[in-house]
Amino acid sequence: MDNYPKTKLYETSLKNGVKPLDTLADWGDFDQFDFKAPWFPQEYFDLVRDFRAGMPWNSGCEFDEWRGFYDGIMGRLDKM
Repeated sequence: MDNYPKTKLYETSLKNGVKPLDTLADWGDFDQFDFKAPWFPQEYFDLVRDFRAGMPWNSGCEFDEWRGFYDGIMGRLDKM
């Protein structure tokens, strides 16, 4: 939840099902890359996670290998 309390975006997020982060520990444990908004379809969330995991700086693969991975991601996106 890339927004802050007392802002319109935060209030809109709460109205649409986002659970508030109430404590400093909650905010400290928040990971924007693993956050899934209630209105975001699971299949798109999974695709984004797979894409992020396959990025060369996360996966260690070389560029040509990554291009093949990217083509696979685009194929999945085309089927949605």
